[in-house]
Amino acid sequence: MLREMNDEGQWQVPWRPNLLTLKQFLALMKEAIKSIPNGQDVAINLSTEQLLNPSFEPFIKSVISINQDHQLVIETELASIEGWREKAVLERIRLARSLGARFSVDSVGTTTKDFNKLNELVESIDYIKCSMDEYRKTEPHEWLDVNLGSWVTFAKEHGIVVVLAKVETDADYGLAKQLGINYVQGYYTGKPMEIQE
Repeated sequence: MLREMNDEGQWQVPWRPNLLTLKQFLALMKEAIKSIPNGQDVAINLSTEQLLNPSFEPFIKSVISINQDHQLVIETELASIEGWREKAVLERIRLARSLGARFSVDSVGTTTKDFNKLNELVESIDYIKCSMDEYRKTEPHEWLDVNLGSWVTFAKEHGIVVVLAKVETDADYGLAKQLGINYVQGYYTGKPMEIQE
């Protein structure tokens, strides 16, 4: 994930990265990919506007060509695949997959609406990313339409990988392992750090 150091020496997401043009994004990717060990996925989070940009296809081809030893994963939020632009976004996702990229849906929540939407998209999805924040109950009687275990079952049935984000404690990590989630992100696994040259 792309991060920059602010004036206070803390890592942060660059200000409004979805406002970057694909050309600016590509320039950043060329530098960032050099520091990623071969064989690791390179995930880029794109907004609806970036997915629908007329330069999308050459952008994807260029990112893939930077280093063939990386698997490109296009990530977008579930909310980006809804509404009047849904069909166009899905066409772009299919195009990217036909060029060799994989597709990840971010911000998968706990609602039946999310579950139904992913059922519609299942053939276009390689990864789903759930945030631990959504699954930490504050009250014992709190009800979730779709719990984390349900997403794991759904993913296994369809050959999709679950990534659990915002894993911050031993309990979070233990739950991920108990459910068979092999990919986690968050402060438990490490804070963003400066790349040593």
